[in-house]
Amino acid sequence: MILDHGIRPAAKAIWGTSAEQARWDGDSMLLEGQRPLRLAELAAHAHEHGLVVNAMVHTYFQVRFATAAFSIDNQRKRRLIDALGVRRGGDRRLQVIDRENVQYPKEEERSYKRSLYASVGHIVAVEVHRSSGQVDVVDAVTLLDAGDVHKYELLAGQAEGGFAMGLSHALLEDLPPAPEGTDGSWNLHRYQIIRANQIPYGHTKLVLVPLEDESVLADGTAVRKKGIAEAVMTTVPPAVHNAIAHATGLRINSLPITPERIRKALIENE
Repeated sequence: MILDHGIRPAAKAIWGTSAEQARWDGDSMLLEGQRPLRLAELAAHAHEHGLVVNAMVHTYFQVRFATAAFSIDNQRKRRLIDALGVRRGGDRRLQVIDRENVQYPKEEERSYKRSLYASVGHIVAVEVHRSSGQVDVVDAVTLLDAGDVHKYELLAGQAEGGFAMGLSHALLEDLPPAPEGTDGSWNLHRYQIIRANQIPYGHTKLVLVPLEDESVLADGTAVRKKGIAEAVMTTVPPAVHNAIAHATGLRINSLPITPERIRKALIENE
């Protein structure tokens, strides 16, 4: 909505020519034969001339997305949302846009198998100190199929945070069962989580894997938008487990893999 009814119209007005063929490259609108327009300039024009500068949407998904048609600036378009509000430059109010011909997924589709989550894998290198059982993660690669990426910096931040959470789960986070674990005596002085100095910053790499065979929804729609969410942490613990097994020759099938458990396993296998 902001691109169609804010940024693109602003670009058209500034260039004085059609902007339908213009493309957004992350911080600028580009069109052959025209000077690049940065976001700050486009936003200033949109605010000054009452174009769309903010949009709030609601989506509903059950095997497929709910859809509805919305008319903005005499342009009617069907979108994968079921509610829409916009705010224009110079007006602090949110304008609710009437929806037309809304269509929700069928009730029987609830039982259909579905998956829109990104595929991910990790390669992790560790050093294991056999006398202390201490594990140091020294290198890591995240392989991620994220589909179409809207903002790389946000994606990279999520992948980095997920990697840290995965390390914490694999190596540190341990809580006894109730009642001790729920009696209020456990806080961060006892429940250990990963710290910045335990993450190999400068030695982590994010590799985006191109999607060759697009996932397809029940209605035949190709899935290009994917949610990475927790996906970026799920394969970290098994990757760490495999790395420790490779370093020690032992598989410790209980998380977290603490120094105490490593030392005990090494002693028992001497």
